[in-house]
Amino acid sequence: NLVQNLLHRAVGVAEVRIETAGGTEPEATLRVLPLAHVDALREAIFGESEDAPGNEAAERVPERLAPRELLRIPTPMLVRAGLANNRGMILAGVAVGAAFEFDLADRFDFDRFSGWFDANGSGGLLPLVVVAGVVLALLIVRLLSVVWFILRFHDYRLTRRDNDLQIRCGLFTRISATVPRRRIQLISVQQNIWMRVMGLSSIKIETAGGSGEEEDNATSSVSSRWFVPVMPSDRVAELLAELREGFAWREDELDWKPVAPDTRRRLMRLTTVLATLAGLIGLAVVRPWGLLAGVAAWLPLYVLAVRQSRAMRYARMENGVVYRSGLFTRKISMTFFDRVQTLRVDQTPFDRRWNMARLSVDTAAAGPAQHPIHVPFLTEDFARAAY
Repeated sequence: NLVQNLLHRAVGVAEVRIETAGGTEPEATLRVLPLAHVDALREAIFGESEDAPGNEAAERVPERLAPRELLRIPTPMLVRAGLANNRGMILAGVAVGAAFEFDLADRFDFDRFSGWFDANGSGGLLPLVVVAGVVLALLIVRLLSVVWFILRFHDYRLTRRDNDLQIRCGLFTRISATVPRRRIQLISVQQNIWMRVMGLSSIKIETAGGSGEEEDNATSSVSSRWFVPVMPSDRVAELLAELREGFAWREDELDWKPVAPDTRRRLMRLTTVLATLAGLIGLAVVRPWGLLAGVAAWLPLYVLAVRQSRAMRYARMENGVVYRSGLFTRKISMTFFDRVQTLRVDQTPFDRRWNMARLSVDTAAAGPAQHPIHVPFLTEDFARAAY
């Protein structure tokens, strides 16, 4: 990973971080490296290793080819991605922290607005002010989300050179990350509900040794959690073919297996238990109307649970497995047989009661994509056969 902020660019240097599969922290960090030496270092790491005698990559790629651009994200698409996500809460948190730090709330005169909140007066504007405040807050968060996406991914470019993928993006802090294709363990295509409406998708990947506990603003997360922050959904299959040799993504042609038929009955009982607990808590707080909290919660919880179970699907590809889930945020994650590290069939006491099991397919990655292939509510026979 190569990081350049405004000061680095002004003096012609960069910070370079070298990461392997050995852990969650970079193995080496070069704080101030002249830009003239960056390309030489990259060529020494990726070029010589692939051209070494006996290396499989050397047989496939006898010469280093010129970089080929796979994807470029224009600013209007980043604006759409910002409107479809809630990343603005990060910048909002920074603003709130600054307000407390500089005591801005104490300097603002709230007394002149006290008449607006006189609910007993004939002209009380409390409901209108509350509604307007909520709408304004939502708009501000969305606008801050747009700002966050532009700052983070301005001039985003994904290029491929032989078997290496390179990402360049950033407005003030310029980031360049290189990901060898052979290190990719898991690929996850994700869409929240607004991205589906706009016809957009994002792609996250996991590589061996990638940390799943990094802060969201960590520069190294660009190569995993934000591998492709936004792109047209109709180009996903085209880009996935570049991530692995000979890989053809055809979602509609897969033989998707649903969860066990008894999943609905099991979730209905679980929902009834949760709704009963909500009613008892409400009854303890407000008698006797608090009991209505459980009654009101039962139907939404049940519908949500059933819809989520219907969204869970498992499928096998020719060379790997796929797991799809998510009601509001749809996630499809896939890995390949030559990347699988461990397989498990787990059963809780409740699973054994319902003759169900969970199938887990784990790789050497640490989970930055936030969608492991852990498929619950499968019939025990099917889970063990798949295992």
